[in-house]
Amino acid sequence: MNDDSEGKPAKYHLLICSGLGALAGLVAGYSNMLYGGLISPIHSTSPDVYIFILASIVAPISEESIKPLGLYLLKEEEGVSLNLENWILLGLLAGFGFWLLENGLYTIGVAAKYGSTAGLTLLGIRSLFPVHMFTTSIVGFGIGLWEKSRNIIKFLKFLVLAIVIHGSFNLVMIMVS
Repeated sequence: MNDDSEGKPAKYHLLICSGLGALAGLVAGYSNMLYGGLISPIHSTSPDVYIFILASIVAPISEESIKPLGLYLLKEEEGVSLNLENWILLGLLAGFGFWLLENGLYTIGVAAKYGSTAGLTLLGIRSLFPVHMFTTSIVGFGIGLWEKSRNIIKFLKFLVLAIVIHGSFNLVMIMVS
């Protein structure tokens, strides 16, 4: 997998991926609100089904599609050629940027409503499960395969895998809460 003829990510590649990963958190949040509004009639008849659809289907599709925006740009616009490990690393950084923004917003919201102890407790619990970093690194691997093979189907398989893992994780979190 290590091919010395392939470039290594430049420092600005790392910033692009983590920064756009964080920005993706805002875009995905608005997307989730939009689609949540579209399925809101379900909420009045079956709140549990509404939460299931929003958290296990809508959010994973929205978030996993937008989090790797920086990777898409590096591949398609910059024509960056990296080894698979570096695509995974960039995916992990995009997921980390997303994680920072999402958990920061959740922590601030909970702390404002229930106090700083509750906010920090939530942050600690959410830090135990770095699902965004894991799934976006899977998508990064898929982008790397796409870049190597020129076959977008390879990328799409890993995108779907990341969506399924994310949706399954959210479903488990709903079931245990």
